[in-house]
Amino acid sequence: MPDWFTVAAAVVGVVGGLAGVVSLIWQIATWRRSTHRVKVTTARAWFGYPNGSTSEELVSVSAHNTGSAAVTMVAWGIQMGRKGPSLNVTSPLIGSTALPHRLDSGASLDELVQAVHVVEASAKYNVLFAQMRPWVRLATGEQAYARKRVLTPSITS
Repeated sequence: MPDWFTVAAAVVGVVGGLAGVVSLIWQIATWRRSTHRVKVTTARAWFGYPNGSTSEELVSVSAHNTGSAAVTMVAWGIQMGRKGPSLNVTSPLIGSTALPHRLDSGASLDELVQAVHVVEASAKYNVLFAQMRPWVRLATGEQAYARKRVLTPSITS
């Protein structure tokens, strides 16, 4: 039969070990959240006008800082396939955020390019829209990519 102090020591040891593991997980989670973390998304977009008409089709690339530290976005573009060139947008459309732009914690920005330019680049480089991947470049030198590829613009149909 085990001694009372041995059982108590084992229970305290197990509880202490679990507390240590939980503490380690918490430290890793808070450390990861203490830096910038940029999520990139893409969508098809149009501007609506007061007279009821809409603009030509646009491709929207959005960046959202989900981390707790601010970061500056300096450029953006669309990667043309895995090894292909990038479609770099140097003159943004009205409605796009001017670059460089500081993304504070929780802040977002949208960049726009005419869909016709994306269609022309697709034809020029013979790249499917499903292979085009939007990205943003940060002032730290990092490049963050969108998980989803560019949606096929309706002007191709």
